Amino acid sequence: MWYSPEFWADAEASGYKTLDHWLGRAFTSMGLKKKTPVTVCLSGTSLRTEVSHHAGAGRAVYGHAHATMAEQFDHRDGLYQVAVSRLDARPGIEGDDAWYYISAESDSVLDALVAFVERAGLVCRGITGLGLMHARAVATRLAGMVEAKLVCDVGEHESIVAMGVDHTVPLFRPFNVGLAPFVDAYARVLEQAGAGESLSRARAFVFSHGIPSRDDMIDESLGLSGRSILPVLQPVIQRLAVEIKNTLRFGLNDGAIDSARVELDGLAARVPGLAAALSGYITCEISCGGSSERAHGGAEPSACYVDALRGETLGDNLLRPLRLVRQHHQKLFNKCLRVGAVTAALVLGAEALLAFADIRNTTTELASLRPRLDAVERFNQQSGDAVTLAADLSAVRGAIDERMGDVARWGPGLAVIARSMDERTHLLDCRGIHESGRAWYRLSGEVDLQGPEDRTLGILLDAIEADPMFDAVELESARVETRNSAAVQRFIVRVRLVTQPAAPHSVVLAAPASATAGEGAGP
Repeated sequence: MWYSPEFWADAEASGYKTLDHWLGRAFTSMGLKKKTPVTVCLSGTSLRTEVSHHAGAGRAVYGHAHATMAEQFDHRDGLYQVAVSRLDARPGIEGDDAWYYISAESDSVLDALVAFVERAGLVCRGITGLGLMHARAVATRLAGMVEAKLVCDVGEHESIVAMGVDHTVPLFRPFNVGLAPFVDAYARVLEQAGAGESLSRARAFVFSHGIPSRDDMIDESLGLSGRSILPVLQPVIQRLAVEIKNTLRFGLNDGAIDSARVELDGLAARVPGLAAALSGYITCEISCGGSSERAHGGAEPSACYVDALRGETLGDNLLRPLRLVRQHHQKLFNKCLRVGAVTAALVLGAEALLAFADIRNTTTELASLRPRLDAVERFNQQSGDAVTLAADLSAVRGAIDERMGDVARWGPGLAVIARSMDERTHLLDCRGIHESGRAWYRLSGEVDLQGPEDRTLGILLDAIEADPMFDAVELESARVETRNSAAVQRFIVRVRLVTQPAAPHSVVLAAPASATAGEGAGP
């Protein structure tokens, strides 16, 4: 659901009361009951945020956070709240060097948001920015990297350039350029063309057309092509490229920038042509990560993006207005009083009963644990044997794979290429080559063109790329010539075949026929 900036300005001025009806209906449709605890996640707001790297005790970060955020608030803003969240923390690991996400907001804004949720009958635990969840997801993923990996993870309103190597995150920088400017650019063009629901259609066009070429047709009914959208998209691409370039310039050594390989992830990995567009401004290699539109089955990208961040546990790193903090402390104090009174009354009476019960239960358990102890010892022995067999099997498979290598299906690949060509496509040369351990076809041919908009070559490349026999298609060259007063498009295409291990992995270990249960034979 999209609202105009004027509507949001009126909603904020009224304490979001104009949205009460909508929020109530939304929670009812979700099946939420009254008094359900919820956390409010903000995106694209004026929430003050900062990512900072600190060495030393975590308590020192809070002093730095308050000093930094104090400079961003005017005395007319009144009281403000600050939250600090460690980004690259992993279970069981507590290091001195860490990245911290600092966020702050005025108490009046927080109180209005909490009251907005409470009017719908829910209990608000606190408020955080979607950028925090995005940052924690990226930092946690990169903190688990052993080999160096440099990514640019693009979100809705922000992007993060970070590096993970040897379970550390030496480089981590967010900046305020995300997917939203691309959607806004498409929306402006659609609005000028007289299209309704321009924002929703613009978002769909971003993930279906991305960064088009000048001759790509975006919407025939509106007469929109790549020539219409590229001038509006160009400043957004340049801004994103400048932020990435500046991050690499200050975060890496001069010699490491040209050899670096930046992997686009998050929402950007599903925007067609974005990696190629950025490569025109950045000297290092830009590629797309594992996320893709096809991997999500065509689902609405915003939902996929939010679902990927839902597993984050925020704990107490939430922004709460002073009213909510006082309520929390009062409830905690009352609970402690009740628990203390009940505990003091029960401890004395229960202590004698527990001591007698412990003596009786210990005697009984000693007699009953002996059979279980024997079973555990047998299980440990069998587990050790199983681990040894698994290691042997892995070593055998590795040796087989190393000896046999990978194979490519050359013959079926030619059949797919032949089926993909029509009568106006003529294959002049086809060569099979090996390059960097991978199998390639190098195809040379020509297409009889029927007009300047003829996409016969594009259809051929799309058909080859869509077939599972191939995992990469590269167009080396394409030019148009005139032969006997007819236009002919000559082309050279490289097609990479999918390889697979030549050795089978259907190895099954069987116990010797002479083995018995007493000798350690297993199922």
